[in-house]
Amino acid sequence: MSDATGALDADGLRAASHLNMRRHLATPLAAGAVDEEVAVDAAGRARVTWSPREPLLLLGLRLDLGDETLRVEATLDPDGDPRPLTPLRFDAYSERGSFLPLHTPEVDGGTGRAAPFEVTLTVHGPDGVALSAAEVAETVEVRLVEGQMGRLLYVLGAEKQRIRRVAREIAAMRRVETARDEALDRIGRELGVGRFAERLTWRPAGEGVSGELVTETAREDDAAYRRRLALYRPLLMPTRANALRLLNGDGAAPGPLQRMGLAHAVGLAEADHPFALAVHLVGAAPGGAAAKAFRTRFLAHLRDTRLVDPTVAVPEHRRLPSTQRAREDALRERLRAGLTFESASRAMAPALAAALDRVVACRAALGLADPLQVRRAQRDDGGSRYQLGLGVDLRRPQPAKLAAMAQRALAGQLEAATPPEVRALVASMKPAPADEDPVGRWLLEPCGLRTVHRLDGAWTYASHLYSAGLRISGPDAAKPDEPLELHAHWAADGDSEHNVVLASALAGAVDGWTDEPWTVLVGAAERAAWSATIAADAPTTTAFRAAGLPVVSDVPRLRAALERFPGELVATIQLGPALASALHAGALDAAETLEGLAARLTAGGVASLVPLTTADGRALVVLGAVALPQVGTNRASRRAAGFRWYQVPLHGPGGQVREVGSRTVFTAAGPGLTALVAVGYARVGGTDPYEIRPELPPGATLDLAQYEYLMNALDHLHPMGVEVNTWTLRQAHVDLTGDGVATPLPPDVARTYRPFRRPRHVGDPSVPLEPDPS
Repeated sequence: MSDATGALDADGLRAASHLNMRRHLATPLAAGAVDEEVAVDAAGRARVTWSPREPLLLLGLRLDLGDETLRVEATLDPDGDPRPLTPLRFDAYSERGSFLPLHTPEVDGGTGRAAPFEVTLTVHGPDGVALSAAEVAETVEVRLVEGQMGRLLYVLGAEKQRIRRVAREIAAMRRVETARDEALDRIGRELGVGRFAERLTWRPAGEGVSGELVTETAREDDAAYRRRLALYRPLLMPTRANALRLLNGDGAAPGPLQRMGLAHAVGLAEADHPFALAVHLVGAAPGGAAAKAFRTRFLAHLRDTRLVDPTVAVPEHRRLPSTQRAREDALRERLRAGLTFESASRAMAPALAAALDRVVACRAALGLADPLQVRRAQRDDGGSRYQLGLGVDLRRPQPAKLAAMAQRALAGQLEAATPPEVRALVASMKPAPADEDPVGRWLLEPCGLRTVHRLDGAWTYASHLYSAGLRISGPDAAKPDEPLELHAHWAADGDSEHNVVLASALAGAVDGWTDEPWTVLVGAAERAAWSATIAADAPTTTAFRAAGLPVVSDVPRLRAALERFPGELVATIQLGPALASALHAGALDAAETLEGLAARLTAGGVASLVPLTTADGRALVVLGAVALPQVGTNRASRRAAGFRWYQVPLHGPGGQVREVGSRTVFTAAGPGLTALVAVGYARVGGTDPYEIRPELPPGATLDLAQYEYLMNALDHLHPMGVEVNTWTLRQAHVDLTGDGVATPLPPDVARTYRPFRRPRHVGDPSVPLEPDPS
């Protein structure tokens, strides 16, 4: 006999021990143990149409049972004098081939034969519902044993099927998926995961409390306990695929969170924002002219030995192999044909020249023959963006031409002479409409320009180095032992006055906002508004707190601190007059509007928010990309922007630089030239390096049980050295009160959940089935 896979099955008869013994009988004895199947028709009837000798009617299973039971009711002679037979029950884990005696007919004392008979079967499944006739035939079988030997064999083998059933049950109790009761507790003791004796609930504000987590006595059921144990058995490697499969299932079956009632899948974001780099050269000498001379000589040497000027051939004094010299000459010739320069600033880094060569080739392949205009390349006085030839200013193509190239790229319509490598590069691009991507990032970035930053007017700053909008401003000459102040600013597209995080958050908050518009205050107007701020009155305080925002008590101290803040890391918006008046009146609908605005700004990356009022009845909201005084990072888990400084001596002893902050102080130790490097980071939706962030769709909520399971799963399945950032989850997706609306977790419970797995300890962590009567 073979199993379903076609392999040899050495135990084909399973629990039908009497059939196995019958096969080994000698021929004379086999005549006293006749066994044959009795068909069950579409009506669930089994008919014996002959006169059997010493008969025994058996009912058996055609399939293996799990933790369910089957109950069978039978009626003898249903069309004549119906008589119910004793009901039969197949216990959980009964095996295929298990037979129970259904009916022993009366026999003639002289012949030993019984009259023909008929039985009707009704099979009830685990839920008590009767199976259909077709399902009955697939679930059970009827066999008729004739002869004293056959009946004896059944009696001798009946105990074996019970032993096999118990063995299957014992095996099932050793598996998390099928164990129950004390067997689950034993597995839990092996894994260090005890059964809970209580469940978490949220006691809302009132009765002298501000809202708190409490426990209710309740023994955890097997299903919930099994789900928690399954986290730790079998052993899983902490990979992204394993984590997503454990949380959301494998597609064929829902995951544990979905079985707990979560309608959405959990995502794991790990797309990091790169660090931006900016480099500023500072010469140091007792005199200003000597300090500038260090930098001038170094930049001249750089142009002479490293940079690429497409308008001239490779200098003869550069010691290059002939093949490399020929390649660079060909590169310069292609760039001369594909670029036009508006000034004498033409030198650029070799990697930048190679990227522009690819841009020129792709533009030509897409039918744009106009040369690419370059306004500025390497310049000694160009600041951190241009000093070293790391970036160029490119004129943006007209929207119609950009749209035409995008259409041709989508259709694969390239010029006939396009080289294969350029065809492959264009095929990898994802063209976007000109109104969504007016600078043509879809074209420039695949060619190797990691920075495509929109400047004012029709110009775009492009670089092969990721610098985005980061730049360093400050003097480029210093005297030894005298502090030199420098400033790093990461601007958004258009070289906004605000940090990229604040500019992005403000732009994102405006998009789709249908309530009263607000005004962004800049420069003198912003500082004048700060000067007019006063402490909020009682109604306004109530409205601010209802919106989930802090109320500052020491306004003069805050005002003084804001005056000292780096201006680009702070933005101030003035709310509309109607909303301001409603907030001053303490209106709850105004608080809801303000709460919605704060949520939009937070989603854009704002790290800190503080509302203020003015003496003339206005309402302000101060936004911070970093922690604001007196409130900290109250809208995010950490600051949204950061900078770190390094100093690299190029000539001379270098010096000391303050390492952290958008503003730094460099003190040269002696005459020489130093490269000051600012590394900037902005959180505008991505993750930090070595960080993953669980995500849910907007509006999706977790109850406390789902939240607790998710936090333990993430704790168990994250790689060593990788942080799991659950700030957004805890602030926007946990439903504490059960009303379907997310409630930000208070600080005292935001980082608190019951760990499923605890260190090994002496004692029994299981919870008894019945409470102790004492």
